Amino acid sequence: MYLAVAIKNTNVNIYSLLDYKLLKTYTYTGFKPQSVRFSLNGKYLGIAYDSNNVKILNALEPFDENLTLSVNHNTLTKDIDFDSTGTLFLSCGADDKIKLWTIVDGGTWTSLRSTTLAPTGQNQTSCRFSPSNTYISHSTLSNLYTYTTSNFASAGTKGGRRNMEAAWSRDDSKVYSATSLDTKLYQYVRAGFG
Repeated sequence: MYLAVAIKNTNVNIYSLLDYKLLKTYTYTGFKPQSVRFSLNGKYLGIAYDSNNVKILNALEPFDENLTLSVNHNTLTKDIDFDSTGTLFLSCGADDKIKLWTIVDGGTWTSLRSTTLAPTGQNQTSCRFSPSNTYISHSTLSNLYTYTTSNFASAGTKGGRRNMEAAWSRDDSKVYSATSLDTKLYQYVRAGFG
């Protein structure tokens, strides 16, 4: 079991959770990490940088770099997430776009869909798959959006708070949003968004 920590300079440190030993320091010279995520299937470690690139590492020692994925968000990549199977990957950037990627034979990632999901200029903060992979949540400083993964159809919007991070309940029925406006955690029932 491992823990990956993004340090404010250009490093991501990977530790063993068994003895808290530093196993590897990963550096992408000249860029700062924005988001770090392990895939739930334990195969990948994704690192989003303040560039157009996401580094995909093998999630087992020696944590070799699998590939550099050019996500082309025109500015910095704000957040990333893997679905529960480790075959779908989500990226969102400061360009107001969210992109869905799939893994193909040979371990390369190919874009399935790219769209501007939120009205422009809302400063994206996070993107997450629901546990069943049926839905995507997408947070901005103004609103919390939900979409279906299959076709990016809107599944509801809640607004009015500075949403910094979102998480799903295990049964996909609720989305939790942490805000920086009043430092509270809000719970929304997905069906009640509309």
